[in-house]
Amino acid sequence: MNIVWIADKHLDVSVDRATWTETVRNLVRRGHRILLVTGHKTKNPPDFGLSKSIRYLSSSERKGIAFFSFHFHLFAELVYILISRKPDVLIFHPFTCLTVLPFLVFHKIGLLGTRFVLDVRTLPVEFRGANAVFSGWLFDLSMKCSRYLCDGTTVITSFMQKVLSHRYRLTAQRMGIWTSGASEELFSPNRTNRISAPRLRKFLRIGNQFVLIYHGVFSMNRGLQETLKAISLLNKKHRDILLLLVGQGAAKPLLAAMTEKMDLQDHVRMIGPVPLEEIPGWIAISDAGVLPFPPLLWWRVSSPIKLMEYMAMGKPVVVTDIEAHRDVLEGCRGAFFVPSHRPEHLAGGILEAYCRRRILPRLGRECRERFQDRYTWSMQALRLETYLNSLVCRAQSR
Repeated sequence: MNIVWIADKHLDVSVDRATWTETVRNLVRRGHRILLVTGHKTKNPPDFGLSKSIRYLSSSERKGIAFFSFHFHLFAELVYILISRKPDVLIFHPFTCLTVLPFLVFHKIGLLGTRFVLDVRTLPVEFRGANAVFSGWLFDLSMKCSRYLCDGTTVITSFMQKVLSHRYRLTAQRMGIWTSGASEELFSPNRTNRISAPRLRKFLRIGNQFVLIYHGVFSMNRGLQETLKAISLLNKKHRDILLLLVGQGAAKPLLAAMTEKMDLQDHVRMIGPVPLEEIPGWIAISDAGVLPFPPLLWWRVSSPIKLMEYMAMGKPVVVTDIEAHRDVLEGCRGAFFVPSHRPEHLAGGILEAYCRRRILPRLGRECRERFQDRYTWSMQALRLETYLNSLVCRAQSR
C-alpha cells in the first residue's frame, strides 16, 4: 500500500514518538510505501532511520501562530502529495481534521480515490480556557468527519472504541484497534541486564534496595503525588524501598518539594529526562514498574507505552485497576492490581510486590512472554496493516 500519515506534533522532541517511528519502520519492512508528515522543533531533526519515509514541515516558533503556521504548510503539502503521490490511504489525527476537511469533501463527491482514516490516540485533556474549548470543538468535528466522511477510524484500545461509538454514535464494527507497543530489540532484558544494569546500580549506590520505577511525564493527574505518600507510609517499616522517577514535567517542582517535606531523599531519586535509548538501562536496575494512574477517562481509554516497556524488560508492575491496565494484564501473575490511586492502596500493592521480590524475575518473564505475543511494534503494525487492507479491498470491490 501507498500510505501517507500525518502526525501533528514536534516528532523530534516528542516522548511518544516511537508510536509513529516504530510503526512506520515496521510497515516499511512489510513492503509498504510510507510517508510520515510531521513537525519539528530542533533545527536539524533526525530521521530516526526512516530516510525518505519521513518529511518534516516547518512552522513558526511564535506562540499562538505555530498551530496555524503548521497547518498552512500542511494544507499546501497535502495538495502536492495527493496529486503527485496518489496514496491509497491517508491517516490523520483529530487535531488536523480542519486542514483535511476540504480533501474529505472532494473524496466524498468522488474527486479523490484515496481512503481517509481518522486515527485517535487520545482524548482531549485540556481543563479550561480557550485551548480547552478549541480542542474540544476540533475533536467533536473530527468525530463528525469520521461518521460522515471518512472510510474508517482506528483507535488505541477497545474501551476507547466503546466510548467513541457510544458518545458519537459511530459503528464499532467499522473501527480498527491498534495499541501502543515497544521495540523488542531495544527493550531486551538479556542484552541490557548483562551490560549496563550492574554498573548503573553500583554508580547510584543502590545496593540491595527494592527499586520501583516510573518513567515519562510528570504531571498533576498521574497519581505521582499519591505514590510519594505511599512510599512515605511504607518507609516506617520498610526502609529499603527506593522509588526512581525518570523524566520531566510541570509537577517536578511539587514532587521535589514533597520528597523533601516527607524526608524521603534517601528513598526517592528524581532523574532528569534521558534519551529513549537509555530507558532500558534504568528499567533493568529496577525490580518493578508502577503505573499509579487515577480513573480519569483519558487514562482509562489509554494504552501507556511505559507499560509495554516494563513488560518487554521482564518487569512486574504495580498498576491501578483501570481498563487500560486490565485489558493488557488480565490473568498475568506479574501484575499487582490496586483498587485505586489512593496512597494506602498503592502502598498495599507495592508491599505485595516487595514481599514477593524473590520470585519477581519469574513473574516478570510471564510479562515478557505476553508482550512478545501481543504488544511488539511489529504486531501493532500488522494490526494496522490488516485494517487498512480491508478498507482498500472493500473500495476496489465496489
